[in-house]
Amino acid sequence: METIVGRRLAQYKIEAVIGTGSVGVVYRVEDVNLRRPCALKLLHPAIVRQPEMQRRLQHSVKGVSRLSHPAIVPLYDYGRKNGRAYIASAFIPGISLRHLLDVLTDRQQTLQLDEILHLAAQIAEGLAYAHQRRLIHQDLHPGKLLIKRLDRPARPDEPSLQAMLTDFGLSVVPPGGLQTTPLGDMSRSLPYLAPEQCVGDTVDGRTDIYSLGVILYQMIAGQLPFPIKKPGDAIRYHMLEEPAPLRVLCPGLPPAVADIAAQAMAKTPDGRFQTAAQMAAALRQAAARLTAADVHLFAPQQTVISLTDHMTEMGQGKAAKPETPPVVNGRFRQSRPSPPAQTPVAQFRTSEVAAPILPGRSSPISAARLNAGTVKMPLPAPRVNRESSTARVSGYGRITIIQPGHTPHQLTLSRSRLIIGRRSASDVALSDLSVSRRHAELRRRDGRWQVRDLGSSGGTLVDGRKLTPQQPAPWLPGQSLQIGAYTLQWAGATPPTRLSAGGSQFSVFSNQFSVGGEQASGGAERVGCVGGAGQTAVSRFSLTVWPHRLPGAGICHVLVQNEGDLPDEYTVLLRDESGRLRITQPHGRIYLEPGESSTVRCLIRPRQRPFTGSVQQHPFIIEVRNREGVVMRDTAVLQNRPVLSVGQFFTLLFVLFLFLLALFAVLWLFWKY
Repeated sequence: METIVGRRLAQYKIEAVIGTGSVGVVYRVEDVNLRRPCALKLLHPAIVRQPEMQRRLQHSVKGVSRLSHPAIVPLYDYGRKNGRAYIASAFIPGISLRHLLDVLTDRQQTLQLDEILHLAAQIAEGLAYAHQRRLIHQDLHPGKLLIKRLDRPARPDEPSLQAMLTDFGLSVVPPGGLQTTPLGDMSRSLPYLAPEQCVGDTVDGRTDIYSLGVILYQMIAGQLPFPIKKPGDAIRYHMLEEPAPLRVLCPGLPPAVADIAAQAMAKTPDGRFQTAAQMAAALRQAAARLTAADVHLFAPQQTVISLTDHMTEMGQGKAAKPETPPVVNGRFRQSRPSPPAQTPVAQFRTSEVAAPILPGRSSPISAARLNAGTVKMPLPAPRVNRESSTARVSGYGRITIIQPGHTPHQLTLSRSRLIIGRRSASDVALSDLSVSRRHAELRRRDGRWQVRDLGSSGGTLVDGRKLTPQQPAPWLPGQSLQIGAYTLQWAGATPPTRLSAGGSQFSVFSNQFSVGGEQASGGAERVGCVGGAGQTAVSRFSLTVWPHRLPGAGICHVLVQNEGDLPDEYTVLLRDESGRLRITQPHGRIYLEPGESSTVRCLIRPRQRPFTGSVQQHPFIIEVRNREGVVMRDTAVLQNRPVLSVGQFFTLLFVLFLFLLALFAVLWLFWKY
């Protein structure tokens, strides 16, 4: 299935994938009518077709579109196009709480207690605002919460952080409880469900309060209150079991804070805070009573960090980390040039936000796989572990690993079984948090590759189709394999080695062998044959172009990789058949050894920019030719935007008309009087 990145859906131009969830895929888009960035969630057709989900969507969209609160992500639009339902919301430059908690857990760190309480209070206030308007979230978990940095605190006693709620009404929990058929993947929701949701009882605002209590417990303790993996576990733990007391896990925690979490997680709705506003007030009161020792010493001091400081460094670009070249078959590949670095400020359309590096961490918090309304952060380069064997590549083809906004990485396959995951011990390590520790397995069988999802949290998609966990599925050349925020493509196997005649003599030890199509048997005896066997070198190369759409004058990058067995020379030529572009051609030939790659940069400019009208599309051809005359081509498009749009042009004419009319009136009055 062809990707929809770069295409239009209604008035939205799709720019990149920023996340996948239980109900759909989230894209970063541009509203071409209003010239603003948005987050577009394209819902899975199977989910939207369910009557219960349709009812929830209609009720939620009408209600959320009227909400205006700092802790709620604004919803802009809901519609259907080409048989697909979509929801457009504001594009928020921030990080997902789920990814933040995962990283903190891996590093055995926690946030300052005052930041935890203020963030939880902001969430409670957003819930209170929605509950007053009869809107219940019903699926509150860290993946539905975003955190962004503010230029100045919303209140004098608060950190410069803002927590925001998203995805109201998109709960995949069936109204009849966990014993009935789910509306989608509930793996992320199960640890946060209220007891009444598990058994299908009536839900209200106190249901969201229970979920917020679980989130507060997790933020403080660094772990979930219950080890829930399946619906049966959720029913048993949420209905019957009590979590470990927070003051046992964190002896330095103030009793008032532990009491808030315990009351929010009461088994019966009557035992909880009756409104989210009450819980918000309790959280703010507890935060106001904190001492300096409470803030830093409720956990081991060396593990407590300030998210405010590091998100500030993130906005100032102080957390940049150089990209590490991947290791392939025990050798470092030649590092590929990356696109030019952008100004590391949270600019929606042209730059990317650098990820924060927390104390004691060697890698930044990566948040490429965010939910609706989040900005994409740089992804670490994939790594392939070294192998002790120095055997020659056996010809299983190559895979291209695509990271949005980065140079594609090409890896040669030399093993029949590969594990893909976030763990450093994986055969292909994709370090972003959107990838599970053991995400998927690639296995070579009967000359073809099969992919198997290993029970990952985000799932594995082949051409947009989500795989059933633990069930192998074929992966054919040309099909896209989506693993978290990465897209993998298999280019097919290497052609078999060809044999040519030679003048030397060779011997074969075998029971059976074939010479000239005739079978011969010889027990265990030595057979001598006159002739020769020699490997004929194969000339192969690949071409990668980015970006495929240039918004006006810009740089087009062309990456050439020598995938053959001998050194080769290449010529890069860009052709504009319309004659409307000025192209700065690369000079000279590119010499590459086997396995090496090189990137050339070409400046593309329009010869003439129209004064007004619509955007003009000028395609051009990128052509690479090797020494033997083999040619590979790709195409790209330059978008020639006018100086003034049609609307701006008519507005200018109208203003000019009013000016002339006013001038005529002044002259007439002057002449008359």
